[in-house]
Amino acid sequence: MKFKHNTLFINLILIGVLALLNNSFGQTEQFYENWRWTHFTTKTGLPSDIVEDVLEADDGTVWVSTAKGIAWYDGFRWNPIIVDSLYPDERVKKIVKKNNENIFVIQNGKLFVGNKNGFNKVDFPNILKSGTIVNVGVIDSLSFMCSFNFLDSSANIIINPSGILYVCMPAPGKLIKSKNNIWNVAAENMGLYRLNKFEWNKVNISNNTNDNSIAVRDIVENSDGEIVIAIDAPKQHIGIWEYLGKGFSLSSSERSQPIRALDISNDGTVIVVFECGEIHIRKKRVWKKLDPVPSRMTNIVSIKYRKNNDIWFATEEGLFLFSRRDVKWKQNNVKFSDFRNIVMEIFKSNNGDIWIGNIDGIEVRQKNGNTFYIREIGGVKLGLVTGINQDENGNIWISSGAEFKGVFEWNGSKWTHHLFKNKLINYHKIRKDKIGRLWFLGLGLKSDDPAGYILQDRKIVQIDSLYKISTNRLYSFSQSINGTIWLGTVNGLVRITNNKIKMWIGKELLGDNTKVYTLTTNNSNMLLFSTFSGLLGTIDGKDSINWIWKSEEIFEYNQKVWDLVCDESGLLWAATTKGLYCYNNSTWTNYSDESGVYLRELRVVLPTEDKIYVGGHGIGVRVMDRRNIRTPLKVFLSKTIVESNIAHCSWTPLSYWGVTPTEQIKTRYRLDNQAWTNWSTQHYVILDNLPSGDHSLIVEAIDAYGFIGESKAETTFYIEPPVLYRPMYAIPFLTLASLVGITTYRIFQNKKEYRKSLNDQRLRIASDLHDEVGSNLGSITLLSQRLVRNSSEDNTNKERLSLIADSAMQTADYIRDFVWCLNPRYDRFVNLETRLREIAGRMLMEMPYEFQVHDELNKDEGIAETRRNILLMFKEILHNIIKHSNAKSVAISLVRKPSVFLLSVRDDGIGFDLQKSVEGNGLQSLKRRAEILKAELFIEAKNGIGTEVVMIFKNDVIT
Repeated sequence: MKFKHNTLFINLILIGVLALLNNSFGQTEQFYENWRWTHFTTKTGLPSDIVEDVLEADDGTVWVSTAKGIAWYDGFRWNPIIVDSLYPDERVKKIVKKNNENIFVIQNGKLFVGNKNGFNKVDFPNILKSGTIVNVGVIDSLSFMCSFNFLDSSANIIINPSGILYVCMPAPGKLIKSKNNIWNVAAENMGLYRLNKFEWNKVNISNNTNDNSIAVRDIVENSDGEIVIAIDAPKQHIGIWEYLGKGFSLSSSERSQPIRALDISNDGTVIVVFECGEIHIRKKRVWKKLDPVPSRMTNIVSIKYRKNNDIWFATEEGLFLFSRRDVKWKQNNVKFSDFRNIVMEIFKSNNGDIWIGNIDGIEVRQKNGNTFYIREIGGVKLGLVTGINQDENGNIWISSGAEFKGVFEWNGSKWTHHLFKNKLINYHKIRKDKIGRLWFLGLGLKSDDPAGYILQDRKIVQIDSLYKISTNRLYSFSQSINGTIWLGTVNGLVRITNNKIKMWIGKELLGDNTKVYTLTTNNSNMLLFSTFSGLLGTIDGKDSINWIWKSEEIFEYNQKVWDLVCDESGLLWAATTKGLYCYNNSTWTNYSDESGVYLRELRVVLPTEDKIYVGGHGIGVRVMDRRNIRTPLKVFLSKTIVESNIAHCSWTPLSYWGVTPTEQIKTRYRLDNQAWTNWSTQHYVILDNLPSGDHSLIVEAIDAYGFIGESKAETTFYIEPPVLYRPMYAIPFLTLASLVGITTYRIFQNKKEYRKSLNDQRLRIASDLHDEVGSNLGSITLLSQRLVRNSSEDNTNKERLSLIADSAMQTADYIRDFVWCLNPRYDRFVNLETRLREIAGRMLMEMPYEFQVHDELNKDEGIAETRRNILLMFKEILHNIIKHSNAKSVAISLVRKPSVFLLSVRDDGIGFDLQKSVEGNGLQSLKRRAEILKAELFIEAKNGIGTEVVMIFKNDVIT
């Protein structure tokens, strides 16, 4: 029995430890929340994306050291600053906090001190000027230590108002400044030392005599004096050493791995980045591996905690800031399965109490911080509460669209149940009009059931008897400033003006389900309403419906709008199944995008002067302090590039401390006095066809919640007038233009005459070749063939005559092609097509073939310069098919497009091995001619499958 008690006790302890560990490492999950990260790069002003170090001066100014210099942050963008004007491109070795707004900078072996207004070189006595400064550490507000390297020695020297003090022992090595101490990893294997009143004191990390040879990567310390040391060598010392009040000890888990960067927060949290890329976090003395490593926490160079426990990560891909700030939406602390997580109504009473209608009754959050729950009244279980309001006497009324019948009234001391005249009706919502009357919106079951009741001066009036509307179910009510009453009914939309009724029903409401579930009016008497089909619309001055959202156009997905409210400032709020939306300055903003919590399936929204309340299915009630939601923005315009009458303008919108990524910030611009453009995330514009003269461009940004603020930026630029309108250029230009015109005309005429003469010559030569040479070759061919047939010569002479006939025929064929190419009458694509068909018909007369033409051009352009080579290549391909392929059929294809002309010949023969046949005369001839024509040649051949030859000619070559 005792054993069982001990076991129970141990289990309880283990459970407690596990709970403590879960709480300790709960914040590590925040590293995976995208909205907490801000990324700074050269686009936000950094001199380089390779960031080496970051520090915050005493006045809060943040400085970074990069591969291309240092910069300071003004809350919007980084401002590069030159330290040494003699060596502006020299890499900064170190930046160290001094005092107030000042920092030390080591560059080119010299020490500089300054702030965002500029830097000055620190002058030392002549005896030190020959030395090179390699490190600096601040002792107090008046004293600091520098490490000097001289030609044959080194020294640590303290500089204070009374002069300089040499600290001779030990030999200067690596100087490290932690929160409250200056450390010296002494040279010549002298060990680790800590500065104490201008003297070095030896620090024994362990009892091992090898402490003298330790290699310290870094030492970090917080304001409570907690110290963590990262040691790289010797082997038995590698890892994290922690100071626990009674000396240093090597961590039992964080050992045997070299460390790249680390830091410690004021609450003792330690982050360590190992050389292998792993990241470990110590929380309440317990180490945990961060797995997986977020993408923003790779290629880390250094880590620095801020005073508020935010973290800077200097990386090779820019500077990242991780924020510990609270989520924008605070949520109720109830279990997931609690019925209070299903909320359908939120109401703020006159005394500031918040009444919440959920599926289990009512939750009342009093102004004094107390909370109480009402689940039943007089033995009646409330269940789902959908309507809450307050009358002129301060009494609270509640209703349910699905559970209890009638309504309950709370007068401050007791509840009263009212069933009105119909005891079987549920009331969906309770709304108040401009004269203080309460409207109980009924959900009648029968067609003759009343639509609801109005309470005025403790008297009940039936709605459909006072206003002649034909409906038995009301979902929504609103009254505009001018007194117009709007009702959302099961049948559609109703407007009541001076007892005149106008309805929008059926097809006018587009969707399959045209019940108007929610509506509201703004300060301009404009109505906004939504149907059960997910549509959101308004009514214009001509009583036509303008759809703001259509089901197929709402940010690329469909959603249902459950609640619409227009607050006193004129902002429209929409609670939907996809989150909370706000309409401001013609911009729709989804408040769920950067909230840090899941906001979906909303059913109700309540905007008050200082807060926004939302409720829904599965999320309970979420609250956001609207006083802190605005993010200051600034727009930085780049220099306008002007080319002729075209201006290239670009700009970079930045939010305060990078809360909103630049790519998500919407901007608009206005040129001169023209209208503003629409809001867009495109941050550049090319303005063309601009008139000459001065122009101005104004750009303004809008934050994530539709507020513009003072975020405008303006630039001016000048468009030069055309040359003709500039007096100093007019006369020379006109003279030159005249000369150019005359010269151009003469060149055109000469070219035209030359072309005509050339075509005449081509035509004459073609005609002579055809008439004389062609005729003679034809005669030789006929005579040779006749002699072969009729001669009694021996076989040898007959063979010779046959050779003469064949040679004459081949020469005649060549002359025929040459004459065709030379004749200008055939300089068109249609003639080339015809010629290729003739050649195919003649050479493939004993083989089936297919000849297809696909021409995408509407005009017949010339191809005079390349026809001959195309014909020769085509004949070479057909010759190879006939002689070598053993093909049964051939497919020929001509394709002409605006940019290319393609000729393809494919056979189903035996194919060949390209590697073995690469030296063949036929292939070499094709390749040589393709190179001459600057054409692309593709040959695909496989043994036993066939061959395809594709030639692609560019139109600018063949025309």
